[in-house]
Amino acid sequence: MKKITQLRLVFFVSFLLFQCDAVNSIIFRYYEMQCEENSWGNAQLETEWSDDARTYLTTEGVNVIDIQVTVSTDPVCTACSICPTGRSINVWIEESDANLIESLGFHRVE
Repeated sequence: MKKITQLRLVFFVSFLLFQCDAVNSIIFRYYEMQCEENSWGNAQLETEWSDDARTYLTTEGVNVIDIQVTVSTDPVCTACSICPTGRSINVWIEESDANLIESLGFHRVE
């Protein structure tokens, strides 16, 4: 019985320690625009595009926690460069990097 109580105590203390280390992350988004180059390239495959974006942001000093590419199935006008392509990238970062990532063209997701 004493062994079980000790294991519960160890589990509980470990749980508290990991909770204290949790990072407060915020999400920023970048919309790919038609006829415009972004700073990390225009790879066609979503996995390559997210890997290239992660490398670029890390090089610029942004601590990327997670990254995800989304592709809209909505029709997109192809008449000019004002419209987005339908592809966007979401980046989870630490709050301390918010100003930096905004200066790189990303917008905070509320």
